[in-house]
Amino acid sequence: MNLLFFGDSITMGSWDSQGGYVSRIYQKLIKQINERGEYGDPSKLSDVYNLGVDGADTKYTIDRFDKECQHRVRNRDYVIVFALGINDTIYVHGSEFVSTPEEYGRNIKKLYDMAKQYVDRVLFMNITPFDDDVVQPTIFDPGVSYYSERADLFNNILQNFCDSCDATLIDVHTPFAAARAGQNLLCDGLHPNDAGHELIADVVIEKLEEILQ
Repeated sequence: MNLLFFGDSITMGSWDSQGGYVSRIYQKLIKQINERGEYGDPSKLSDVYNLGVDGADTKYTIDRFDKECQHRVRNRDYVIVFALGINDTIYVHGSEFVSTPEEYGRNIKKLYDMAKQYVDRVLFMNITPFDDDVVQPTIFDPGVSYYSERADLFNNILQNFCDSCDATLIDVHTPFAAARAGQNLLCDGLHPNDAGHELIADVVIEKLEEILQ
């Protein structure tokens, strides 16, 4: 099993002491292989590529997608995971939202179609919850804001798209929202902290094991 994660700063691992949920997924899968003695079994784990880029949205990812895959994907057994959307929802002060709902819908379909040229299994992760009181504007960029209402709209668009084709949706939003009731999972109102990345990693691994067994 070979995994390619395309995403933004959350995928990249910003503010996580262990490199983010993608790094944690790799560590957990390697631990499983070691415990089971499945070394060298190509049906298990080979490579996990973290292709998250700070600030990435769907339009940016479309532009770089082919080049990234051409250098990494060797057969159709690879799995491509898209964790995008939160930066498509950005409101730039004095201007407009980065993407309209219609643009976002077209872009996720474009990414899906491009990915299917390389692999058989394409997965999407939805947008994790954030704290509106802290991200309007954000601490790290006073020129932009995020709105949960718009993130919910884009999550619904993604859900409807995945329901309409054979793309798999990994719902990280629901368990993240539930866990936030009892603990702090965000470091700056937007990016997950260590506990948040750990939760995302566990949710993704559970879904991967479900669909890849």
